Amino acid sequence: MKWLIGSAAVVGTVAFVTSLVFFISVPLPTEVSDSSTKSDGLSEGIQVHGDWVIEVHDSDGTLVEKRVFENEFTGGTTLEKILTHEKRAGLWSISLRGANGLQLAFPPTYIMTEPTSMANMVGPGIKSVAVSSGGDGIIILQAEFIVSEAMKEVPGIFSGNGVDRVHTMLALCEFETTSSDCLHPSIHSHVGIFTSKWQEPTINAEEGQKVIVTVTITFS
Repeated sequence: MKWLIGSAAVVGTVAFVTSLVFFISVPLPTEVSDSSTKSDGLSEGIQVHGDWVIEVHDSDGTLVEKRVFENEFTGGTTLEKILTHEKRAGLWSISLRGANGLQLAFPPTYIMTEPTSMANMVGPGIKSVAVSSGGDGIIILQAEFIVSEAMKEVPGIFSGNGVDRVHTMLALCEFETTSSDCLHPSIHSHVGIFTSKWQEPTINAEEGQKVIVTVTITFS
């Protein structure tokens, strides 16, 4: 009887161990994560990218300097106001700010604005910026001017210290304003800085030279 009980115990132990080994050896289902197909959300938003080219030419057309750089996008609030119908988009502008070597409260700034059909538009830089579509979410702003003319309109703009900061700006009107009226500067209620970039070293130009500015803004 003792032998039978002992044999049964041995058989039971062997069966348990065999079952345990089988359980361990059977591969468990693999948990598949779809994290590879999920986006973290950071790459799905609208991206605004700006490329600048600023050229300085002598009066005979010789290229003196060519500055190529990318800008910082600062127009989030401007876009939000337009897309929520709080404001209506007006004219594009490009501004060049003179380096504040004298620590003036308002450094000299030369502003160039796109043309309009309004005959009574006056002021520095008016009818200077050409705005066109490059297709596929691309806006191109182009402007050129003679330095001596800019210095007459904005004294000190290129005197000594050059230009230390550049902006693209988009004028805004109240949403109730008609699209045509919003193309008149006197109707603008606000000007939003769209892109901006500090210049180090500063951009320098002399009287008689020509400055050509091209800004390519891409939405993707």
